[in-house]
This record gives sequence, C-alpha cells and structure tokens, in this order.
Amino acid sequence: LALARRRLQRMVVMGRCGLHSRGWRLAWALLATVLTSQASGPSPVVLLPGGGLFFYWQAGALKWLAKQQALGNVAGSPRYVGASAGALAATLAVSNVDFDEAVERALQLAEAAKIWERPLGLAGVWGELVEQWLDDLLPEAAEKNAEGRLGIILTRVSIGGMASPLLRPKHDLIESFASRTELIESSVGSAHLPFFLNGRATRRFRDRYYVDGMYRLPQRRMVHLVEHSWNTKLDVLDEQQESKRSSRFLRPLRFWKRRKRMAVDEAAEGMAGSAPAVVLSFAQDPELRAMRNTWLKLRSAEQLRQMVLQGERWAEENTDDIIASLNRCSLDASVGQEEGGGFMAVQSSPRPRASPSIISGSSSAYLESL
Repeated sequence: LALARRRLQRMVVMGRCGLHSRGWRLAWALLATVLTSQASGPSPVVLLPGGGLFFYWQAGALKWLAKQQALGNVAGSPRYVGASAGALAATLAVSNVDFDEAVERALQLAEAAKIWERPLGLAGVWGELVEQWLDDLLPEAAEKNAEGRLGIILTRVSIGGMASPLLRPKHDLIESFASRTELIESSVGSAHLPFFLNGRATRRFRDRYYVDGMYRLPQRRMVHLVEHSWNTKLDVLDEQQESKRSSRFLRPLRFWKRRKRMAVDEAAEGMAGSAPAVVLSFAQDPELRAMRNTWLKLRSAEQLRQMVLQGERWAEENTDDIIASLNRCSLDASVGQEEGGGFMAVQSSPRPRASPSIISGSSSAYLESL
C-alpha cells in the first residue's frame, strides 16, 4: 500500500495522471495485489515444539494426518514451525517425506552405530546420526519446498564477554534457506543440545552460534514468537533487551512475568504475523505428559514404534478438531487478526475464547504448568 501510494503521489507531482498511463496501471496492480493478499490472510501454522525422543509421537501424528490427507482439507496450505526435535518433524513434513521410511531409517542408523550397546547411548554421536539421517531422507532441492512454508527456531547465544553465553539467548526464526545443506544445518542446529549431540557447546550456522531451539523458550513464548515475528524483522522476544530492563530493580517474579507479557503484547500490536492454529505436542497426550521428564531416556526400537502408533491414535481421535482449528484460523485471518484464530488463541490471548475442547483442554493444562 505504501509503495502504491508513493507511486501515485509521484505521478500527480509529475503531471502523469492519465487513467490509462503505465504508472496508473502499475499502481493499481500493486494495490490489487496487496488487497488480495490481505483478503486471503496468512496461512494457518502448525506448531511443533521439541520433545527429544518424543519426536516419534509427532511423527505418528503427522503420518496419520498425511495418510488421511487431512491437511488437504484446510482452506490454505498450512505452514510448519518447529523447534528442537519439532524442527526435524516440521522439515520432514514440508518435504513430504514418508514417516514410516523416516522412522525405519533412524532405527537402522541407530543399530549400525550400536546405540543400544554404548554405555552413553546417544551422547556424542546423536548429532552426526541426525545429519546423516536428514541427508538420506530429504529430496533434492528440498529448500525450494521449504521456502515460505517452513520456519525453524534456533537459540542464538553470545560467545564474547565475561558472562556465560547461555544466560543471554535470543531466539531466531529462520524462514529462508539458500541450499539443501543449509536446510539440514538449520534443522540439526535447532536440535543441538550442548555437549550431548557431538561434544560441542554450540553449533555454528550462518556465522552465528546456536543451541537447542527450545532452550529458555516456554511454549507460551514460542506461540508469541511465531504469531508476531513471521515475515517481520522485529523479534519481540529479545531476552537480551528484556534482561537489561529487568535487572535494574529486584521485583517479585510474578510481577516480571506479567510485565514481560505486557511488553510482548505492546511490541506486537499492529504487526502482521501468522497465528498458530494447531500445536502437535506430546504433552497433549495424557499418557506421555506424565512421562515428560524422560524425553532423553533411551528406548528400544519396539518402544519407539509403539510411540509412533500412539501418535497416530491421538491424531485419529482429534483429526476433526485439527481441521476445524486450521480452517477457523484461515477464516479469521481473512477478516482480521484481532479476533485470533484456532485453539491457540486460548494460550496466546489474555481473554480465553471457545475452542475445540479435546485439543485445547490438554494443552492448556500443560501450558499452565510451565
């Protein structure tokens, strides 16, 4: 709109006001493009938080949705945002990788590396295995499929200075990838647990240093990051700036949590973003939520296959609600984002609204416990 307005003003100043002039046609074309894109609204977003080995549960849920072509019934192709292990699931989903093949290939690599015989299990070798796994699975030119449809969250840390780099993180949402290799590097970087994956504290990506995308990123903050930072240059979750403001005084923890929430809402007001419509988190499954502290516990191949089946069962039970949430997000986006969309509005808005009870009930209980 600003570009079209400047073009029209320039034509008026220069006296080129003919309705059939090239300048008018360009201005009207720009205006029509902007209005059309605003009318359609942003595509709904499927959010995939991290969960370590509970990735297999996410793989099962996405496998069921892909097999039933459930996401094809959504008005507008959904986009995926993932952090940590969720970034791996999101990358596979956008690349249309068969999840059965992905699971079996992961188990083959683990068996070849004798993971179940090693005293330390996955420690020290997991990073190399994940990188090889993605390289085997992703199609050629996978970065083109990911363009505009995939967001990967990484936690950037500062290496210089006397303070520990892990005390001042900033979360980056990576949306574009120059090559297939860069797509793989960003996905593995989002799942980089310091010292656990390959013995190194950080992973280098685009001349910056990153650790696991879920580090100091509660799910509620993750929702705000996606909702207000997709396709924008402003990161309203800059913990560095927030820590500078909050370190001046000592206040009760509850006050600072409320202050951070208000700062995020104020900074994000009026920004164009994409509201997450559906979260696929193992914490929404009551059985796995009780085991959330065992997300790095090594499990047998049969237990991992059972976890995939458990994710499929959950998705089967909630398919209708997932589709309804995604479609409602697309509809709400076309008329304006002030009303919010999908069941994620329950977590990201201070005033709760009606939403699918099966999904929002379990996830709300989990979010309140964070």
